[in-house]
Amino acid sequence: MEFIHGSFSDAGNFRPNNEDRIFSADFEAGAHKVCIGIICDGVGGTQRGEVSSELAVDRLIKWTGQFSAGSAADFSQLCTMLKKTIQSLNDEICKYSKLNRIQTGTTLSGVMIVDDRYMTVNIGDSRVYLVGDKVTQLTADDTVEEMRGGVRKSVLSQCVGFKETIFINTTIGCAAPGNSFIFCSDGFYKLINDRDLKAFASKITPRKSAEDICKKMIETVKKRGERDNISVGVIRCR
Repeated sequence: MEFIHGSFSDAGNFRPNNEDRIFSADFEAGAHKVCIGIICDGVGGTQRGEVSSELAVDRLIKWTGQFSAGSAADFSQLCTMLKKTIQSLNDEICKYSKLNRIQTGTTLSGVMIVDDRYMTVNIGDSRVYLVGDKVTQLTADDTVEEMRGGVRKSVLSQCVGFKETIFINTTIGCAAPGNSFIFCSDGFYKLINDRDLKAFASKITPRKSAEDICKKMIETVKKRGERDNISVGVIRCR
């Protein structure tokens, strides 16, 4: 399996700073071809959300850099290693919060494809979609309904760095040539529908920059009036 991938993040129309961090990377682990995409959205209502999201992405980028063609790790081992790395991230952010006497956190959602198999990871309300013959949301939002100020709102039930114990939601499946995996923050998906996602995925080709296509999709969301930070990435299998 070969991969085309890219991502982009924008502060959006109204926010003075961007608390989202996003990346994608491909690498080899022994004989296995791997591609990973991760979105982290610093949680609003906490302090220094951008610190948590940046720390998480930085650590995961370093994690991908440890592998080489000589590494011996199969799909199951890579999945276990990724989940352990996310747990370590949670511990590190919790320690940072205690040391600085603040409360901070970030969502973390993404997908790792190893040859023709994939695993999604999710903590929070960022999302991963699979676009093939149809559009499938692969992650479930970690949210609960609460009354706040007389208004019913969805609030996060967990995020990375907020509590010492987290549950990493995962799904495992098979990837096929032509499949596209889209990973994004809530600032992207709130004003996007399935038809938009299919059109987005169809534009990802070897002749076009995936990052440029992500930028154009973000501009579409901005024109629709989204007020949050906006981030999206894509991995296309071929």
